[in-house]
Amino acid sequence: MKFSNSVFVGRDRELKLLSDWLGDGTSGKGSTIVLNGVAGMGKSVLADHFKELAKAQGYNVLTGTADAYTLRPFHIFSEVFEGIGQEPLLRDTEHIGFTRIFAVNKAGLLMADVSPMEEEGLDSDIFAGMLSAVQNFVRDSFDNTGSRTAGLGRLEYGNLKIIIEHGHNVFLTAVISGQEHQSMKNNLRLAVNDIEDNYADILSDWSGNMEQVKPIAKILDSLAETKFLVRRNLEGVKLDAERMRIADSVFDSISKIAEDKPLAIILEDIHWADESSLFVLTYLARNILNRKIVILATLRTEEIEPVQETIDKLSQEKIYREITLEPLKKSEILALVNEMFDNHALDDNFIGEIESQSEGNPFFIQEMLNHMVLENVISMVDGQHVLVQESYSIPSNVEDIIHHRLDLLEPDAMSIAELISCIGREFDMAIPRATEIITNPGKAIQKLEDTGIISHGQFSHALFQEVIYNSINKR
Repeated sequence: MKFSNSVFVGRDRELKLLSDWLGDGTSGKGSTIVLNGVAGMGKSVLADHFKELAKAQGYNVLTGTADAYTLRPFHIFSEVFEGIGQEPLLRDTEHIGFTRIFAVNKAGLLMADVSPMEEEGLDSDIFAGMLSAVQNFVRDSFDNTGSRTAGLGRLEYGNLKIIIEHGHNVFLTAVISGQEHQSMKNNLRLAVNDIEDNYADILSDWSGNMEQVKPIAKILDSLAETKFLVRRNLEGVKLDAERMRIADSVFDSISKIAEDKPLAIILEDIHWADESSLFVLTYLARNILNRKIVILATLRTEEIEPVQETIDKLSQEKIYREITLEPLKKSEILALVNEMFDNHALDDNFIGEIESQSEGNPFFIQEMLNHMVLENVISMVDGQHVLVQESYSIPSNVEDIIHHRLDLLEPDAMSIAELISCIGREFDMAIPRATEIITNPGKAIQKLEDTGIISHGQFSHALFQEVIYNSINKR
């Protein structure tokens, strides 16, 4: 018995179509192919065969997979380009810093003023004096303690933020344009403490000599050079223009790649693709018709609603080809059983029951047979796999049968499966091997490989990752 989730039978017609369309691509007749079918019908396996066919015909191959749990714009095409080391299509993080920093003494005199960039239209002395006056007004109006140690902490005007940190003899004022990182205020506080601790003698009786406060300016210089990583605020981005720019960029990049060798791009699970990725896919479908580029996108028909508009556009413009994977026939199911069992005595009635219960879904069939072996419903007798229990039940759907398989796992193996399911279908094997949540991760990983749940750093089928992830306790 081979524990495998990649047995491939009954798809000769589809393979022939894919091979022919790849042949068209080598002669400059590019195309976009949508491969659809319900979960478990064999889309990923056929996509793997497409990849091998493309390589055999001299194609470069790039791949990307949409993720139901990722909201990053252009995610699927970002994955495609990460595979060849290109710059991200859309950076969702950016480095920010202070726009300007002032040091003002308790008398309201400007001691230092630094900016990482040239600023015009702001008189530093007037700004420092006005800020000091505003603080005095607020203190006189609202400070009932009489200590006069409190101070204004923040001002905001439009996109500008002014944060203020007070010491005994000096206060630092930092101007921020745009986003603010939570560490900025803390870094400003540390700078105030540094100045107060090391230059108290200068601060307490400063005569206005700027030479005396050069060390303070150096501290501000260092603070102004500090950069903070934040999530990029995309609200102000002109999304239509940005999407078109990125679509153009993707098209230009893949066209250059295809100048030397034809290019095949495999996009898995586009039913989970974000709107911006679907925009790029439509744009490419329109523009690769005279390029040596073939795109294969896989799609679950039961989850088509999010991408229905995209499919309708492709259909109306007649710029895509479609393959719908149909259920396996009885003869094809028998061929699949023969592939899984080297030698067996499973009769025609059993094959017919499999056909009826599975509705010809190849993944369901494979998982059901794997489960029956693990449960000793099918066992080896005299060199043949035979049905040794006449009474058995078949789960009603794919998810149920996966749960049955998972129920047989030891707790350690299930813990590892849950851990890697949070990463995605593909994962770095070093991560589960390094975990400390169990004592012997290597043994647990081996168990997952022996039972065919994972293989070579990925779940053997997307449904394993999906069912395991969705089953994790919400807390």
